[in-house]
Amino acid sequence: MFRQSWQGNLRLLSDRSIRRLLFAQWLPAMFVTGAEALVIPYAAERGFPAGTTGFLLACVPVGMLSGNLAVGRLARPSTRERLVAPLIALCGAPLLAMSLGLPLLAVGALLAVTGCGFAYSLGLQRRFRDAVDESMRGQAFGLLSTGLMTLQGTVQDFSVRSPSFCSPGSRWPAPARRRWRPPFGVGTPCAECNGTVQFCEPYRYICGG
Repeated sequence: MFRQSWQGNLRLLSDRSIRRLLFAQWLPAMFVTGAEALVIPYAAERGFPAGTTGFLLACVPVGMLSGNLAVGRLARPSTRERLVAPLIALCGAPLLAMSLGLPLLAVGALLAVTGCGFAYSLGLQRRFRDAVDESMRGQAFGLLSTGLMTLQGTVQDFSVRSPSFCSPGSRWPAPARRRWRPPFGVGTPCAECNGTVQFCEPYRYICGG
């Protein structure tokens, strides 16, 4: 069974049109998930209250639900297909504005708008279904789901572990003379260098010097 499944996946990936449709559904979600993994250090770097990280993390799925409901119920199939490119752009463009030092509610709104962009997949599903032979559709959608989860998990792990990403100060400069306060009440002074203990990745903290 494993051999048959592997051969079926290779057969699907060897088809250029199917491969392009798979990556079109994988890559935008992968990159947004990588950015979403940095929300906690971003919120701490901005000095938002510790309890607001849950609010920010909830904004993306709320936007996803709203976007899928609106596009799925209000747009015709042909309209959904025309909206694919704008919705993909909507996934990433609002995140660029987060570097402007916006207030908490504005950041939450940007994350919600980013979530709305995930409705782009609705415009690709019919094309993906038609591109796959009927006998392979079950495996094709299984490959789509498995690849999506694998890439999202991989890029999220990379985002929090990479030295260039784990320090929020390397991505968003801290306000002048303002002590970085990690979530969960961790920001205590370091006894060795008078620095501040900073969040690096889940359940691991480093001294910021």
